[in-house]
Amino acid sequence: MWKERANYTSGGGDLEMVGTSSGGSTEDSVTFDDEFDDQGYSMPGAGQRRKLQTGKSRVRCCCWSFLLVAILALAVTYFFIPQGLLNQLVGSSSSDQDDNNADNSGARDNGSSSSSTTHSQVSKDAVIDNSAYQVTLQLPLNYIQGNMVLYQHRRTKTPVITILPYDREQDDVFGISFRTKPSNSHGAPHVLEHSVLAGSKKYPIKDPFTQVLKGSLQTFVNAWTADDLTSYICASRNDVDMKNLMSVYMDAVFAPLVVEGERGIPIFRQEGWRVEMNETGEPVFNGVVLSEMKGAMANPEEILGEFVKQIIFPDTVYQYNSGGEPKVIPDLSHAELIEFYKTFYHPSNAQVFLYGSKTTAENCLTQLDEYLSTYEPRPDIRNDSTIELQPLQDLPPTMLRIPIVAGDSSKVDNHQVMKSWLISADGNTTDDDFQRQNRLLFEVLDELLMNDKNGALYLALQNSGLAGSVKGGLDNSYLQWTFDVLATNVNGSNVQAVADLAHETLQQIVHQGFDDKDMEAAMNTVEFSYRDMSSSGGPRGIMLFMNVMQTWKFDLDPLTGFLSFEDDFQDLKQRVKDQGSDLFTAVIQDNLINNGHSAVMELYPDPLLAQQNEDEEQKRLIKLRQSQKFPTLLDQADSLAERQVTDDPPEMLALIPSVTVQDLAKKGYEPPILKQQDKDGSGVTVLVHEVASSFGIIYIDFGVDISMLEFDDIILISILAELMIEGGTDKYNVAQIARQIGTYTGGIKHEFLLHPILPPNATTQFLVPDGEHFHTKLFLRGAATKERGADLLEILSQIMFHPLLDSKERGLAILRERIAKLEQRLAGGTTLFPEWRIQARYSAFGFISEEESGVSSLPKLRKVLETAESDWASFLNRLTNMKNAILRGNRKGMILNLTGEKAVLQQIAPKVSRFLTKQLNDRGSETQLPNFAKAVHPWVPEAKQRMAADSPVRNEGIVMATKVNYVGSGAPLYGPYSAIPGSTAAVTQFIEYNNFMLQIRERRGAYGAFAMLDPWMGFLTYMTFRDPNVYESLRVYEEVPTYLKEQMQHSSTAIKLINSAIIGTIGSLDGSAPQPDRAGWTSMIDFLSGSNAKIRQRWRDDILGTNNNDFLEYAIRLHGWPATVGVGGPKNALLKEKDLNLTLIDEL
Repeated sequence: MWKERANYTSGGGDLEMVGTSSGGSTEDSVTFDDEFDDQGYSMPGAGQRRKLQTGKSRVRCCCWSFLLVAILALAVTYFFIPQGLLNQLVGSSSSDQDDNNADNSGARDNGSSSSSTTHSQVSKDAVIDNSAYQVTLQLPLNYIQGNMVLYQHRRTKTPVITILPYDREQDDVFGISFRTKPSNSHGAPHVLEHSVLAGSKKYPIKDPFTQVLKGSLQTFVNAWTADDLTSYICASRNDVDMKNLMSVYMDAVFAPLVVEGERGIPIFRQEGWRVEMNETGEPVFNGVVLSEMKGAMANPEEILGEFVKQIIFPDTVYQYNSGGEPKVIPDLSHAELIEFYKTFYHPSNAQVFLYGSKTTAENCLTQLDEYLSTYEPRPDIRNDSTIELQPLQDLPPTMLRIPIVAGDSSKVDNHQVMKSWLISADGNTTDDDFQRQNRLLFEVLDELLMNDKNGALYLALQNSGLAGSVKGGLDNSYLQWTFDVLATNVNGSNVQAVADLAHETLQQIVHQGFDDKDMEAAMNTVEFSYRDMSSSGGPRGIMLFMNVMQTWKFDLDPLTGFLSFEDDFQDLKQRVKDQGSDLFTAVIQDNLINNGHSAVMELYPDPLLAQQNEDEEQKRLIKLRQSQKFPTLLDQADSLAERQVTDDPPEMLALIPSVTVQDLAKKGYEPPILKQQDKDGSGVTVLVHEVASSFGIIYIDFGVDISMLEFDDIILISILAELMIEGGTDKYNVAQIARQIGTYTGGIKHEFLLHPILPPNATTQFLVPDGEHFHTKLFLRGAATKERGADLLEILSQIMFHPLLDSKERGLAILRERIAKLEQRLAGGTTLFPEWRIQARYSAFGFISEEESGVSSLPKLRKVLETAESDWASFLNRLTNMKNAILRGNRKGMILNLTGEKAVLQQIAPKVSRFLTKQLNDRGSETQLPNFAKAVHPWVPEAKQRMAADSPVRNEGIVMATKVNYVGSGAPLYGPYSAIPGSTAAVTQFIEYNNFMLQIRERRGAYGAFAMLDPWMGFLTYMTFRDPNVYESLRVYEEVPTYLKEQMQHSSTAIKLINSAIIGTIGSLDGSAPQPDRAGWTSMIDFLSGSNAKIRQRWRDDILGTNNNDFLEYAIRLHGWPATVGVGGPKNALLKEKDLNLTLIDEL
């Protein structure tokens, strides 16, 4: 996976992680942004500001990342076992703790330390005695609750960091990185990153990585290519499994088959690019990386990001597209790839990271030495990979105009404007002292300027009405830092006005300075982002790895970027105390206003560009066809095809290490939950989840029922919630509420929870809900240190019960931003829109999900914006009516969800009682609250009436300004009230790993393909991602029943396949070690949905008992499965698929 320019988030574009086991849909992205959100009805949408201070560097994940994402989709979509470390109950009340926890044979027998554990020196047990290494540093890191030891391999000087956490339930994480410097945009680092994982000396089969995953309990496997680094990383909670994964990874990077002359050419052609003849006898380009990059570089922000690098870094490695520019990827030769490998993949250019148990650390050092000891030290390689500095220069002040493919609708004026500065051009970022003194300074300034609640520059641009959305901020992932401001959805006549406004605003800020309270809020926000060690459900070690590598990759102190922030922050606080606002305004003056090393760029839509691009590719193919190398290219494609259809010998497959079914825990972990209904006579249900450690932070989710809202107002739920947070309250004005949130909390976000409820008779087995009984709640979700818990509750009360909605400026800005995000998703390509449109055809629940956040909401929101701009009073009245309806809601529909460690929960308990008895809205309980498990949700009748007209059962094509396709097919596989066994999860995963991986990805060149069975809807969906085909993928879908039957024909082979499917599915189900910000949330959803321990254990038992008959029954059920099609892609590609009878959705 190539590390693309990360989606900008509040505060300036922090990087979120990919590939964890607790969040996911069907997309590949560097962030867990919207594309990785769970299936609309269940889990968070826009995530809170992340803890990863890694800027906006571009990262692409390897081909295997889509396997990860699919695992994630399975793990969360099933939603049965929220993995938490909830050890004790707080207070006295009823508990839903099952005594099944006694049997958990697959888990480690480790005692977790509490959050209060501190160490003055590294434990002797944390230092590994291995003669091949010398210890160069050992340090207790109480802040992250772990012992760090830095080793150096004696022979090759390869550095190895190990962090052994006090909490031994955390996932083991292994990562190995090589500093890589492309010399062009052919994509060598990216293609190599894919290719090394497709066969190695020790595991000489076609796809060792896929094979090991089939029998793995992994919680994260991935690889990514950044502008200056290539990393390979994996995680597991099982020591044996982790040893297996490390073995495959190490052999892949140190002994790959792709660099072995003729033997490596088929791998290169599969993963990189190839020429093959299509069904009409015409030559076409194909290849996994080529398809991936065609999709990536159709995204306007990716295009702009690459041009920014060319302008800002004209003399360094950053000018090149490390992922590969689609137009020149076919210039990459196999010889160039081999030379790139020899230049950079050497132990002397490697850095190794290990977070986890002592056993895994010992295994890591031993396994690693087996490879390193065969190499000679090459310090020259590390020197040659040094990233060069960009000299400071005054760039031309003229605006650079860049064309992009225009959408098919004239309604969208999608100009984008970016101003970018090189803010450390003198090379001072290469000094450790500078890093410590200024990294946090610039990050706080980033908050002051670009925080999406009260950033001065952000608000000036967003509230101006000149842009649909504003993004950007500090990027400190490069050797020299940059600062960007991006305005999207800008009218062509306003482009220069946006650039001028940015400059004028910065001058005004310097003149006026920052308010002391704004600086305090920004300081707290940044400090909290470091203290909050939750990682959105993914392995904590992944977060630490990414932060360590941010500075370590430049051979700077690995502690600088993240691990030593406490002392650095105290120094910054003293500087702010001494200098006040002048500290920050001086930085703005020197690095932004007076900095000539900057550029302004505009993206503008060109209606002719799509055809021009297609014509250019055809001309290149014609030229290739006339060249002498064309027969060789076809021969290589034929050799690849033969390799792909030839089964690996059984004796070679037997080399792949795997855990066994016998290693799996028979019973799943059931976290205890304290339920207090009508707490303190308030009518509110309080849920308490104790975790082993929350790092002194309390996580609070406060939700209210919103079922009383009108159906037409569904599309405004997020608009209302955002305005409630940002628009001020009876007590605080717009600026003050932002300061309160920044000063006293770690942030507050809203969450629309739409989730089905199990049928009342589903007591011991999962029964498919009927799509008419579900919860609709609006949540405010926040976090704070334990000392600030009361402040967080007070702010939540103000926002929920005393909001002011009359800020026209903020209201219009929020509407424009919502529309802009939908349009950007559409422009960049997404699986979610076609996936949701398919689901909307079959149930009221699916229709409502799509209505709220799918593609059909876009034209409706545009009409709302027109009304709001011309008649604000009317729009305000509509929002006010929604707010008042919510305030009249019954308190029994309210829920307060608390998650934290024992001391935190004890400290918050009296404050919760005060909140419930003194701070709740006194208008509650004016309306009756239906029992939604028995009563049909009030939105259902209207949804059913509209489904026939708005979402008929038909095939649809959604026009996107992309170069590749997103091909979906789906329908219910199990009807309402049907008993759906857990074995279906294993079969569904088998379809993806064993069929789609080979047929769609490897043979047909799609970047990813997924099979997802959602038991909450009984709905099966197939989907491809960045797919050069349409019909060919649909044909693979149709052949799944036959494929399943064929695979079950031979009993000995079938048993192995079934066991692998069982292992992988249990691994997905158990997932990563729970992080505090997710543990309580997922447990709460189980409570609301009616799921219980017996149902979840039955599901697990079914998976463990999966057999041949389960596969055959699945195949039988697929015969006659009434699937319909949803495809997203370029209009010309959709029009060619006449046999599909697609209804085009192109006026968007």
